[in-house]
Amino acid sequence: MNRTFDAALLCLFEAALADLRKQPQWDMYTHKIEADKKITPVSSKFFKSSFDLGADEFRIEGIHSAKIVDDPRYDWTSGRFRICLGFDLLYLTVSDWHCNSTWQIVSRQGRGARTGTWQIKIKDVQISLSGVIDVDFAVSHIAFNDLVFHCESGKVYWEKGGGAVFRAMTPLFAPMVRYILSCKINKILPVKLNSRMKSLIAEQRESFALIAKAYTIKISQGGWAQQQCPRALQGFGGVGQYPLPTLWRVPEVDSRISRSRLEEVMTEARTGDLVLFSGILPSSMRIKRMTQSPFSHVVMLIKEPEFYDGRCLAWQATASEHACVLRNMDIASGVQLNFLEDVIEDYLQEAPGSVIAFRRFMQDGNRADFSLDMRKKLVQYIRLMDGKPYTDNMDLLYLLGLFEVEDPGSENYYCAGLVAESLMKVDVLDASFLQHQYTPRDFSSLQCSLPYKNNFYYHDSDIILVE
Repeated sequence: MNRTFDAALLCLFEAALADLRKQPQWDMYTHKIEADKKITPVSSKFFKSSFDLGADEFRIEGIHSAKIVDDPRYDWTSGRFRICLGFDLLYLTVSDWHCNSTWQIVSRQGRGARTGTWQIKIKDVQISLSGVIDVDFAVSHIAFNDLVFHCESGKVYWEKGGGAVFRAMTPLFAPMVRYILSCKINKILPVKLNSRMKSLIAEQRESFALIAKAYTIKISQGGWAQQQCPRALQGFGGVGQYPLPTLWRVPEVDSRISRSRLEEVMTEARTGDLVLFSGILPSSMRIKRMTQSPFSHVVMLIKEPEFYDGRCLAWQATASEHACVLRNMDIASGVQLNFLEDVIEDYLQEAPGSVIAFRRFMQDGNRADFSLDMRKKLVQYIRLMDGKPYTDNMDLLYLLGLFEVEDPGSENYYCAGLVAESLMKVDVLDASFLQHQYTPRDFSSLQCSLPYKNNFYYHDSDIILVE
């Protein structure tokens, strides 16, 4: 099948890995092994030795600490990938071990035999994982195939057993330990990861169905240009790019950022400023999780004499109902202009404990004002758009943006798309991206990736609003 978008689903690997970290019962693996031997010869002009090691039982502890230590390498045409996993600390424990050794120093020779239990500690372990992602949208199937783990580094310390001679010779055992780790983890993690993958797909079946629908629409429109990697897979931090990780982590607003009182912001606010909301209701948490954003909603501020003599207003697309100032204060959802203080009050009443932030529109280090021409364009756009519906499926519209589907087939909007299109209409942002490729994440200072048309334009750092 066409694997163009398979890499975006690599986030599911992180989700499966996260589940390992949450399941301490998956930490200790005990395996019966049959004559699991590895001969490690050491030879020089004056010294020769060899070891024949075996054991009946082998245990690895610490696998739950796995984390991804660099960006995955992915060939989006073949589905092959490579990930480097990091472990702060692993323990290898062997009971009923036996070691037969021979040694020769110049003309002196000797033999040794030991049995017992030993434990080795491995710090700062890095293990590479390579394989192929197999995705079949038709049957809701994702699996990791041809998985191979290879231990690339790790500092080895003899923790228990073996005696002073063996502890002194620990460096000689490092290659053997890394070999054993690779072999044993190859038997452990693939089964667990693919088992967890099936569970994740079952848990996220609705989201998976939306991904399949967006994928199908894009393919019906001709797909992506040959040999061109979709923008969603070109990185994880920019507009229209897929956020990694996802599904389980919900970012939160940094509590250390600056604060300002609401009345001060209302006084100094200018057209083009932004207000971002970090909600705590399930719908807001879902948006933050899906888009990996500390914010779940964004509005643009409007202070123009054409609207209530320049009173501070919020221009937004919302599923919530507010009093619409251009429609005789009718209570409605959708694209609308509202009094900012009413929007904030409604938001905090509905979800006490939510965080609200403010960003100033700036130009070349100073507060920026829209030109007369920009204001005319914006006022005209607001009158044209007021009353348009809020999207009935924000998840699908967002995924259509990720898939670069140019025409979603309707004029539905969600918050970030409306703000982005508004700023494009007045030439603050260029038209590099579709409006539904944007999310609230892109308008927070966390990203710093908005495509401003003028290099001197920008929005200042987030400021938390307090009453």
